[in-house]
Amino acid sequence: MTYVLVPSTSELPDVFTELIQRLPGAKICPVSGNLAQQIIDCEKFLDKHELRSDVVFITRGTGAFVAQALKEKHPNRIEAILAIGYPHRLAKLPRLLFREKSLIPTDVAVTEIPDEQALLRLL
Repeated sequence: MTYVLVPSTSELPDVFTELIQRLPGAKICPVSGNLAQQIIDCEKFLDKHELRSDVVFITRGTGAFVAQALKEKHPNRIEAILAIGYPHRLAKLPRLLFREKSLIPTDVAVTEIPDEQALLRLL
């Protein structure tokens, strides 16, 4: 199993410093740009690192949207999505305000985790 960490758009990858230290082999997928670009970049990241199966995404904020889109596209590749701070409010915005809302497959399951300490206890 490989853990891929995806920060929220507004965060730097160093938000995962403690997790990286505690999860040997975990990788951070850097994200930038709009949601569509983040999905493309993260898919390229998985390909570059030859992550073909047993991937568990650990996400923060909008990183969960990226993971959901990739799990919909590659259901056998992504084992699970563990989301710290799933952005429910953003997902509920009307499409007029959040144009990329259609990219989020809301039927793809996400396990919500309250914080990193709870995540570490789970793992």
